[in-house]
Amino acid sequence: MSFFEREEFIAVSGQTIFTLSLAPDNGILEVQVNGEDVTDYILVDKVVTLSNPLKLNDQTLFTYVSGKYPAADGSDITNISGNSNTTNQGNTFNGISQLIQTTESGQYPALNGCQITGLTPLQLGLGIPYRDIPTVSDGQTVFTLYLPPFLHTDNVYKNGLILNPATDYTLSADSLTLHVATTATDVIIVTYTSY
Repeated sequence: MSFFEREEFIAVSGQTIFTLSLAPDNGILEVQVNGEDVTDYILVDKVVTLSNPLKLNDQTLFTYVSGKYPAADGSDITNISGNSNTTNQGNTFNGISQLIQTTESGQYPALNGCQITGLTPLQLGLGIPYRDIPTVSDGQTVFTLYLPPFLHTDNVYKNGLILNPATDYTLSADSLTLHVATTATDVIIVTYTSY
C-alpha cells in the first residue's frame, strides 16, 4: 500500500540540499519552488540536491509516494527494549493475567479452566453424543437404547443440562428410564466412551 507524502521547507539563502523523512518509492519525486515545478535535481535515497541555489525564504514542496504508513511503520517508536521474542504484554507466560504459551508440541498447557462455561460434553472430550432417541413424545419416560457392549455410558442430558443419575434417570444396557417430565420438544442425549 502506498501513501502520498508532502513535505514543505523554507529555504535559507543559497540552500540546495534537503533531507526528506522517507525515501520516495522508485525515486519518483515532484519538486516545487514557490509554486513552480523544478526538474533539475538529484535524488539519492532521502536526500534531494537542487542544481540551482535558492533564495532566503523560498518555499519548497516535495511530493512523493511512500510504501510506509506515516509513523505507524514503527520508525518513530523509541524506548522499546527487548527482541523479537518479547511482547508488549511482557515475557512471562501462563500465569494470572498473562499470555498463554503453547508447549513444544503446539498444545495449550494444563491450566485451571473453572471459568470456562457453555461447552458441550463432545467439546470437552467427555464422550460422543449417542442420539438413538430421535424423537420424544409428550410424557414419554422410557426409551430403548442399543449400546454396543464395548461402550461405557458417561452422562444423560436433557436439553443440554446434565441429569442426576441418582434421581433423574435409570440406565441399563438397552433402555433409559427418565424420572423427569418430558415434552415433544425435548432433546435427550446419552454420551458414551469405549472401554
